[in-house]
Amino acid sequence: MTMLSTAVVSSLDLRGYLGGSMQFKCKFGSFYARHEKYLCKGQSPGCVDLIRTSDQKRWVDNGRFSLYDGGEGYFNVSLAKLTLQDTGKYQCAVSLKAEIDTYVEINLVVTDGKSSVHD
Repeated sequence: MTMLSTAVVSSLDLRGYLGGSMQFKCKFGSFYARHEKYLCKGQSPGCVDLIRTSDQKRWVDNGRFSLYDGGEGYFNVSLAKLTLQDTGKYQCAVSLKAEIDTYVEINLVVTDGKSSVHD
């Protein structure tokens, strides 16, 4: 569980469909290229780690989650087999150890695809 204080860089609102998959990019400045990257669910403090890596230029997997650190100020996150329980707030973040972690807030909504919007 990540307990450090964090600073929001930006936020993304994403929609996925039950059983589907999604991929999104978390952008940070190139200054953070050599720092550990991670994705956690929830808000800080108390955000629960889902995947974490300090490896660059290769995909790292943890269950339904995958992370690719491009090493150039961004990293990609992939989530497979979406469930309704995946709905919620996430943080894709850069671990700065002694400093405040920097993160992009993700607001994910997973729907069953059967809902329709009426005007």
